[in-house]
Amino acid sequence: MRVVENDQGGLSSHTGEGDEVVETSGNSASMLGDQGATETGEVPGLRAPQSDATDNPPDPRGGRAGERGGGGNDAKERREDAIDGLVGALGREKDGDEELVGGPCPEFGPDLSVGGVLPSEDAKDSSKVRLFVGDIHEGIVRSLASAIQRAYNVGMGLEGLAPAKINLRLRVLGRRPNGFHDLEMVNATLDLADTVRIEPADRLETQTDLPDGPRGPANLAHRAAFAFAARAGVPPRWRIEITKRIPIGAGLGGGSSDAAAVLRLLNESHGRPSSANEILELAEALGADCPYLVHGVPALVEGIGERVTPIPLAREIPIVVLHPGIPVSTKTVFEGWSPSGGAAGEGTAALRAAMQSGDLPGIAANLANDLTPPAIRVCAEIGRLLGRIQASGSLGASMTGSGSAVFGIFATSEAAARAARVLAQDAPFVHAGRILPSSPERPA
Repeated sequence: MRVVENDQGGLSSHTGEGDEVVETSGNSASMLGDQGATETGEVPGLRAPQSDATDNPPDPRGGRAGERGGGGNDAKERREDAIDGLVGALGREKDGDEELVGGPCPEFGPDLSVGGVLPSEDAKDSSKVRLFVGDIHEGIVRSLASAIQRAYNVGMGLEGLAPAKINLRLRVLGRRPNGFHDLEMVNATLDLADTVRIEPADRLETQTDLPDGPRGPANLAHRAAFAFAARAGVPPRWRIEITKRIPIGAGLGGGSSDAAAVLRLLNESHGRPSSANEILELAEALGADCPYLVHGVPALVEGIGERVTPIPLAREIPIVVLHPGIPVSTKTVFEGWSPSGGAAGEGTAALRAAMQSGDLPGIAANLANDLTPPAIRVCAEIGRLLGRIQASGSLGASMTGSGSAVFGIFATSEAAARAARVLAQDAPFVHAGRILPSSPERPA
């Protein structure tokens, strides 16, 4: 059974898809990071299995296959070992590293109802995979499906997007005895996103492309990987590389989104050993924005971030985001908050209705953030930028999270682009983009 290359598609299932230890995301519960990770990245109450250098590391499966290989000869040897084992299990002969047995595999999705084989060693296009239908018993193929996919992805890695979060509305309803605050938020994601890449490694490593970016246990994504390994019962042996586009300390949820992306990718890569609720439990322990960002769709978020109710968004929303380049302390901003006396749900119902109907003026009229006054007392530049964006032709403007980023909603993308060109002289970071009805498929 010889393999020939064609364009019928690869085996990867695409997932569409933190730096800060203390996420400035508009919720003091985001400071759950203060529970402290150990030097190995261990999350309190969880312990991952110990790595054995003689074991093959668990190879990610699913996600978006990257274009560059990794692991050198080790990756090639693991790939050949996987092929030998699979082919040998069915009594087949392999020719080089280009033969594998397959059959019906519905779990790969509607576009991949058959098994497949690995591309040749020098094939870098993941779509060049030989697909065929065999008469092998479906149960055998299903039992081999995850091994086939892991073998395919050895040395290729996983890649996903971690979109920025925006708070269209953030109300602080009160403070709990444990110091956390009850919140009522309306969140959405932007077309601005970090890229998270995960590859097999001898141990857990995490780094960003920023020279001073958090590495290892100081990075929320690292702790997410360790928490997943502990829950799934697998050794934490991955290399996580994060390309940052979301400013740090801006209230845009960059660190939390990176962590949520790691949880999604690793769970997919291991055949979903953790249920959706279990992944959300892990996310809750990492920070208040993480559960929402696991969902990644416009939503009403309540409590300390654990209750997420999706909100249909009828259209994309043109937006301009400004960041003064000055991070603010979430803890300090919350300490400066004082009750306003407003009732829960005030204005939120109107905002949800406007989102569902695509009413941009209605959305802009109901923007609100109870943390804006204390944030401006900490960083006066926030107030100045709000004034600038309000004067630039926006329908409405607000701050996201506990700051220090602000944003404005515009009637059209063209109007947003014009305003961004003018506002570029006011802030070191300006993004003209869109609030999306769902998570972005590619970075801005």
